[in-house]
Amino acid sequence: MQTFPPEEYDEELRNAVEGDLRRAGLHSPGAGTPSSGRSSSSRTARPRPGETDRDFDRRAGESQAASHSTNGSSTDTQNPSISQLPDMSIHTGSRVPASVLNTAGPLAKEDFSQLGFDGNELEDLFGGLILPEDVCVRLAVAPRPPRGLGNAQLVFLYDPFYLETGTQTFILDWVTPQANKDIKDWLKNSDRGGDSPILHTFTFSKKKEQWWYFGGLKWRASRLNVWPTLSDSKSRATILKHLSRRSHGSVTPDEIEAQMMDGKLQELCIEITSTDEVDVMKEVSRRLGRILQPAKANRPTVIRGGQ
Repeated sequence: MQTFPPEEYDEELRNAVEGDLRRAGLHSPGAGTPSSGRSSSSRTARPRPGETDRDFDRRAGESQAASHSTNGSSTDTQNPSISQLPDMSIHTGSRVPASVLNTAGPLAKEDFSQLGFDGNELEDLFGGLILPEDVCVRLAVAPRPPRGLGNAQLVFLYDPFYLETGTQTFILDWVTPQANKDIKDWLKNSDRGGDSPILHTFTFSKKKEQWWYFGGLKWRASRLNVWPTLSDSKSRATILKHLSRRSHGSVTPDEIEAQMMDGKLQELCIEITSTDEVDVMKEVSRRLGRILQPAKANRPTVIRGGQ
């Protein structure tokens, strides 16, 4: 049986975000201040027609240096000290998140019929994940628990962002205000563990072009707010480009950023942690014709605050 493919990092996203995460802290709103998803900064720089990545990097760096010179300082006083930050990294599912201890796969959508779902149910589920032409998080819940597995709930994430802070892993994405509320209410009212339900999680990375089972994970809504910490450089442009590709090009990066700035898109952050439901995980894997295996212990080189 296969293990999760070699853990190559999303180099474009990593290189773009690295400088920003070193320059600024993660701003966490107060307990009574939910994230609005708004950006307080100006429009993000865009590659010019025919411009290479290297030229864009140089131009963005010069623009940022000029901005810092004008402001007199590169320190954002609204964010915590960089020396207080944990290790951080962002990727799009091309590696096993640090909080995932077991995996099974790879899986094709046809394999899920072995869990008792019929063809129409699978078409509806996967069509709803892949076909929409918006940029919102691609999250779907199985129509019912697999037979014989109690109330085990299966969830599917297509092409997500993951934020890792050394000891913690977060699903990071963008949604409409109504979807933000609906997802958080769903987590809070779940019968699978109160406000931190155990959800058997499947993820699809477009970089790997495969579905993988990450086991039973606790999901908990977080107030972490990442976007404001990313300066107007290639990091934002790279994330916006990824979101635009998710929409099959129907929504441009400029349109996406405008929706973030006016509150039509809000940041969604969900912490995921491992659980001890190993017997259920093994049974889910067995029904899918796979063997649950320990995730590889090696992790990416992280971006360490203050270095």
